[in-house]
Amino acid sequence: MYFPARVNGAVSARPADYLGRAAALARTRHLTTARVVAADRRSDLAVLRLDAAPPDDAVALPVSAAPAKAGQSLHAVGASGVGLAKGDGVLWRYTAGKARAVYEHRMVLDGVQEVECTVVETDMPINRGDSGSAAVNDAGELVAVNFAADTRNRGLSYAVDVGAVRRIVARAGGHTVTGKLDAGPTADPKAPTDPAREEAAAALAAMGPGVASLLVRGLSLDPPPAAAARLVTAIGATGKQMPPDAAAAIVAAAEKSPGVRPAATLVLSKLGGDDVSLLLRQRTEWSAVGPAGAKTKKGRYPAEVSLWAVNTLAEFDPAKLTPKQPAVVVSQVLGGAFGHRS
Repeated sequence: MYFPARVNGAVSARPADYLGRAAALARTRHLTTARVVAADRRSDLAVLRLDAAPPDDAVALPVSAAPAKAGQSLHAVGASGVGLAKGDGVLWRYTAGKARAVYEHRMVLDGVQEVECTVVETDMPINRGDSGSAAVNDAGELVAVNFAADTRNRGLSYAVDVGAVRRIVARAGGHTVTGKLDAGPTADPKAPTDPAREEAAAALAAMGPGVASLLVRGLSLDPPPAAAARLVTAIGATGKQMPPDAAAAIVAAAEKSPGVRPAATLVLSKLGGDDVSLLLRQRTEWSAVGPAGAKTKKGRYPAEVSLWAVNTLAEFDPAKLTPKQPAVVVSQVLGGAFGHRS
């Protein structure tokens, strides 16, 4: 799976900038593998879980709280323009149109797969390779997922309604985000950068599981956010060789920088266990402050840190916790969720 990468400061869609550069792209996590964790043939949707954290410059696409409406402007970026055999064309290209109608629809794809779901009928020119691309509104919110074009009728395409997206993501144990699209980097823009330390961290991460203790040591030295995210991902790859203090170091790094949190969530949720759960639950704790009779709840950690901890706990596999722990996690998370006032 490729993520758009920058070349000479600009996002590139040229296949030549990606093909043959697997090692370099993997180091920055612009190339990664993924596995299917849920699928629904009736809506032609699947949920993939990345095997590594997304790159530092990737942003989450918010999901619209409301379904698409007829006449609404839609936008999409698909992969129908690439010729991988020759390495020509473009990896991603933009198209736009409008929603024509929203209704329940039944159809057969390629004469094999029967689809029956709520669809958004559009006039966007969807071609092979565009299937699976997001159809977003003017606010950049996902309202549907493109999946088919009607070859019998000119300018008629179909997208799966956002409601089906929410259902399959929930079934996979995930969650969607709502709100305004943030086009900025996930890393803290105010955080200092240090090219030398970035390269050193990348080299250390590339050494593999055999240097697990060194990876944790490097993380404790407070590297820049992008470097810290690489180290967290590398620590997660050490598996059984992971040092006992690794989880605490990862949590501490995630507290300091938003850019580290996606990688930290992925590693900590895979690690699981009561000890890691406790570290995260501590980040959701709150206390009552103020005079008697007018006390209010105040989080012991910043709201954004507590929210990250809650979201990470939501990714945990209950099977990796002792019998009483799931109930404790739920109780603590609810307390943390209502313990902040912003």
